[in-house]
Amino acid sequence: MKLIAANTNMVGLIGMPLGQTFAHRLLNESFEALELDWFYYPIELPNFDDLPRLLSGLRLMHFGGMAVTKPFKTEILKHLDDIDETARMMGACNTIKITDGKWKGYNTDGVGAIRSLREEYSPDLSGRRYLSFGAGGAARSVSFELAKAGAASVILVDINDNCHKLAEEINNFFPGVASGMLASDAGVRANVAEADVLLNLSGIGMQPHLGETPLPKEWIEERHVCFEAVYNPLKTRFLEEAEQKGCKIINGLGMCKYQAVAQIELWTGVKGSEESMHKTLMDIMRERS
Repeated sequence: MKLIAANTNMVGLIGMPLGQTFAHRLLNESFEALELDWFYYPIELPNFDDLPRLLSGLRLMHFGGMAVTKPFKTEILKHLDDIDETARMMGACNTIKITDGKWKGYNTDGVGAIRSLREEYSPDLSGRRYLSFGAGGAARSVSFELAKAGAASVILVDINDNCHKLAEEINNFFPGVASGMLASDAGVRANVAEADVLLNLSGIGMQPHLGETPLPKEWIEERHVCFEAVYNPLKTRFLEEAEQKGCKIINGLGMCKYQAVAQIELWTGVKGSEESMHKTLMDIMRERS
């Protein structure tokens, strides 16, 4: 059991709800593998309006960093001393580095996805056409990073107008790269046919939408690369059907692992233990399956 000492660097995960998270296990086992005196734990905040009070208290304690998840990724920006350029563009922060009492916000969500794509698909992601099913938080971080990486186009498909709003925000920084489409639009299939990489960033395929997929199997072609943000299950229906069509498939395990590696490096200056993280993630998957 980890013993917390006066000099232990603590990291708090701020969000609500957090009953389902296993981030504390993943990060703490990584800290242990790296022999770092750091400790990560969840801080649930039921009342959204209590965020300023919580942060005032945390600033008085011995924290080396913070992690931020729903529903505070945007609201937290108002309370930081500095914001990394990418997090500012995205309008969302999931990681805070604390140095000499100053809090600086970053976003590592998209970093994890980009690294996973580079390692499992291609080191050069520029000039490719990407289509994302989903325009929520995951799509925001990944799409901005794809635009930064030189994507030829990023098409965002969703059931509501979020797709158009997000595309507009991306185009403010990367003109003409993004476009939004409602899932009901007749042109979605044609855009799927033109895309090089299909990304399921919608959450469809995990609980409570287990066994569902964002697109018909017949739309998928063998040449497509199919990326899934979900890692539980390790192979969603979207990936199963893509594999049946002969596609290269990539699940969300790498995205989860590499964004955590990026967090640890930001907080501690030490590269995360990828081997340890992978083992922990696989242990968790086996226990939860």
